[in-house]
Amino acid sequence: MVWRHLILLALSLSLSSCASYFLRKECNKTNWFSHGQKVAMSGKRLDADDYVKSCQKVEAEIHWGNLDRGFKSGMDDYCKPQSAYGVGKKGENFNYDMCSSSDVPKLKTAYNKGIVAYCKPDNGYRVGAQGQAYQNVCVEQDEEAFLKRYYEGRKVYLTTQIENKEAEIKALDAKIAEGERERNNLTFRLRRVPLVQKKAVTKASAGQQQLSPAEEAAIRQREELTDDIRRVERSIKSARNQQDSLRKEIGSLKTERNSLQ
Repeated sequence: MVWRHLILLALSLSLSSCASYFLRKECNKTNWFSHGQKVAMSGKRLDADDYVKSCQKVEAEIHWGNLDRGFKSGMDDYCKPQSAYGVGKKGENFNYDMCSSSDVPKLKTAYNKGIVAYCKPDNGYRVGAQGQAYQNVCVEQDEEAFLKRYYEGRKVYLTTQIENKEAEIKALDAKIAEGERERNNLTFRLRRVPLVQKKAVTKASAGQQQLSPAEEAAIRQREELTDDIRRVERSIKSARNQQDSLRKEIGSLKTERNSLQ
């Protein structure tokens, strides 16, 4: 039991080390100027960016100068009226704290125009059908008509998601059936291989051959078939676990869809 825990611990550490290695490689290849721009254009500060935090955690090489310059460049673009309008038109919240207080009035004007465009009923259907979340940005007089169409689109999206996940379950059914056929075939082959009892080697017989070549071959074949059966059983179990997760997701999606009736 102790050895099993040690093996699992070693495997866990190995996987963690492997994940850190690939993340570090990805971080080292990052264009930090572009990433800084991207962070600013999302309305976030650098210290709130999860990717930068992850790269720091694995001790990757971060070009802080490029990151900072990119962020400042992105912030200049973010704090322009056309950007504020675009954020509003996407139904997102604008972070005015990123910008100079003297620019806030014109940014709010542009943002509100974007919100008006976003809150059109037909756009509500579109964003609902695309599965986008509504962030409570519409003013009261526009919200009722917007939400009516948004929920209609949302129901279409939820129905599509349910159908897709049901199709995944069916595909996994086929995978499980194939795995069970393979397992049955391997089990049948295993039963046809002679069961050989491994003989203990004593001092008196140490120099003598304990097993015939045929017996040794049978032992190897049984071990290989047993390993194959276990591999297939793990695959079947994994597929069934995926089905369970999908069924739970479908249940949640149906509950939400029913609440929109």
